[in-house]
Amino acid sequence: MNGLGMAFSRKSKNVSIRLSADEYELVVGKCIAGGARSVSDYARTALLKDDTELSLSVKKLHDEVQDLSLKLLNLWDHIGSSHRSPAANGNSAQPSPKK
Repeated sequence: MNGLGMAFSRKSKNVSIRLSADEYELVVGKCIAGGARSVSDYARTALLKDDTELSLSVKKLHDEVQDLSLKLLNLWDHIGSSHRSPAANGNSAQPSPKK
């Protein structure tokens, strides 16, 4: 890079994608809302931006799913233990003899 930053560096490579009319309108809307000079500038910025925030969000979501999985397993164990037969819980399933 020449010290002026990526925005002013010479661009010599081309990337092409196809979009539906609806997708293109969505991109143009985001381009305008984001203040980009062109769809190309918007796409370049979106493709090259730092994904740290997204990575942190994905990790947080992963951790929350793991926590829910553990809670579900504990709940399943609790439900299973409360529906076991009395004999399995240490109680006799047979009535006591009459006197």
